[in-house]
Amino acid sequence: MNQRTFITPEDAAELRHLTVEYERAFLHAVALLKTGGESFTGERLRLFLEADAKTGEIVRRIKEIQGTAGLSWDA
Repeated sequence: MNQRTFITPEDAAELRHLTVEYERAFLHAVALLKTGGESFTGERLRLFLEADAKTGEIVRRIKEIQGTAGLSWDA
C-alpha cells in the first residue's frame, strides 16, 4: 500500500475543504435524484451527471493526497 504516513498542514487543510465540498456535491446529486415522479432526463439528468462527476473528482483528489490513488474506495 502506498498510503502516505505524513500529511503536510497544507494538505490537511485541503482535505478538510474537500470533505466539505464532497458532502455538498453528494447532497446536491442526491437531491437531483428525487424527481417526484418526473422523468429523469434533460436538464435534471445533465445536472446530476455534473454533480456526480464532481464527487468523483473530489474523491480522486482526496485519495491522491492520502497516497491511496488507484486503490479501491474502501482502501
